[in-house]
Amino acid sequence: HCVSPMGADHTAGIDYRDPLSKEGQVQRSRDAQILSATIDCVGYCLLALPTKASLIYDVIAKLINARYGIDLKAEDVMDIGKNTIKEELAFNRSAGWTDIHNRLPEFMVREKLPPHNVVFDIPQDEIDPIFNKV
Repeated sequence: HCVSPMGADHTAGIDYRDPLSKEGQVQRSRDAQILSATIDCVGYCLLALPTKASLIYDVIAKLINARYGIDLKAEDVMDIGKNTIKEELAFNRSAGWTDIHNRLPEFMVREKLPPHNVVFDIPQDEIDPIFNKV
């Protein structure tokens, strides 16, 4: 939640793959947030996604194409989510929100959370540029 432009949205950036490893978490969070933003924009339910959620971009493109007689590709649909995140980030910046505000509470890096007794240990310098390439 420390990187979500939507704030404490429990569905934004959620990814259950390998939750105890630091490797790849920032990228997976970014990808999950793009997916969530896309799904929100087209009125689909995030909880109804197939296991391989990335396949949904092509499905949504086909649905939109069939309805409107256009020729969207999966990448065009993904761009809906990317553009939404860009807009959210711009809104946040105009409201005075900066990277310094995108921090988790200090106790989350100090206090171990049972049952695995781990802390949040992804370095902030990996987190801050999460949306630089959106």
